[in-house]
Amino acid sequence: MCFVYENSYYKYTINGTTIKAYSSTDDTCGNWKETTYMLSNDIKIVDEIPTHILELNNYFNNKNCILPYKEALPTLTVYPNGCTKLSETSSRKVDVTDVKATLTEYETADCTGEGTENSYDIDKCLNDKDIRFSRYTKYTDGTGVIFVMMVMALAFVL
Repeated sequence: MCFVYENSYYKYTINGTTIKAYSSTDDTCGNWKETTYMLSNDIKIVDEIPTHILELNNYFNNKNCILPYKEALPTLTVYPNGCTKLSETSSRKVDVTDVKATLTEYETADCTGEGTENSYDIDKCLNDKDIRFSRYTKYTDGTGVIFVMMVMALAFVL
């Protein structure tokens, strides 16, 4: 199993505080090249995806939200319900209905003041961005958990 990110595929393994990342640029999730990352003290690996209400699957340059390799998965980003402090000067509020997700970005830490609102249809491929938003559904295995944590970890490392 591998995950798409931009024009490459990735898979990850965790051993203590070491993440081994493997990348591949072919369409079969093969011919892996290994890269090792050390985790910093502020990054935690968890057994479960954090509580959330909205999922964003990013297919990058794969039209109609379809990946060419059947074992590949899109990059997953999860969004918790309500207001989330992103930094000392920014926050995001997420509201979800059965048909629409609204993400509002604020220039305050507590979702106050005037925000910039973006709305997206639920469970429809947005072909101009190669993404699909979905309401949260519980995973049946841990593969999504590892990948979400890896993406979060790599975002902090890089």
